[in-house]
Amino acid sequence: MQTLDVLRSPFTFLQSRLPDIPHREVLGSEEAWWKGEGIAISNAIDRAGTPWLRMFDRLGKRADEILYPREYQTILRRGYRAGVVWRAFEEKSLLPTYLLMYEISYHDPGICCPYTVSLATAVPLAKYGSAELQSRFLSQLTRKDDSVWPGRHMDDGD
Repeated sequence: MQTLDVLRSPFTFLQSRLPDIPHREVLGSEEAWWKGEGIAISNAIDRAGTPWLRMFDRLGKRADEILYPREYQTILRRGYRAGVVWRAFEEKSLLPTYLLMYEISYHDPGICCPYTVSLATAVPLAKYGSAELQSRFLSQLTRKDDSVWPGRHMDDGD
């Protein structure tokens, strides 16, 4: 295989290094989505000059909210559905998360920040959190659909 071909595709690179790579179907599907839709969405987000800060709400109350375009949520939710958090719990290993983040970060490295925050919230919560905290938040952080809570949402307002 040509060196440039391997460097242009994170999935091909992983396959060249890990012949028995786990989650082949998921990684291949993610790469196909990024090449078909994700890169264009990521580029549009970059052109929008995001994220931006909304310091006050409509009533003048301090909000300090970081805002993103709607397309950002498309990319973010896709990674959550693919399993950047829930696979670590279902498979009792961080390897699936790391493989997905490698694939995703090749195309848009910034999107992995919220995934890392979510994982860094869920894992210690599962390991050290009280039963009450786990029942209140862990299922929200490990959902497989668009209702998943990113780690940054764990406050009394949610």
